[in-house]
Amino acid sequence: MRSTVMLAYIRLLYDVEREARDMKLNGEERLALRLAKSVRILDDIKAYLERERPNVLPKSPKGKRAATRCRTGKR
Repeated sequence: MRSTVMLAYIRLLYDVEREARDMKLNGEERLALRLAKSVRILDDIKAYLERERPNVLPKSPKGKRAATRCRTGKR
C-alpha cells in the first residue's frame, strides 16, 4: 500500500517533467514550472512520510529512510 502511494507521487513528479518537455521549455522556464508544481508534491510526500513514520519499524530500511527524510527535510 505505501509503495503504491509513493509511486503515485513519483508519477506526479514525472508528469511535471513531461509537461515541461512537451512545452519545450528552456532551463529557466523549466525551473519556474518545477517550483510552481513539484515543490507542492514534494511537500505532500514529506507530510505523507511523517504520517506513516509511526507505522513502520524504526530500524527497518523503510523506517530509517522515512526518519532521515523527515529529519533532514530533504526532498
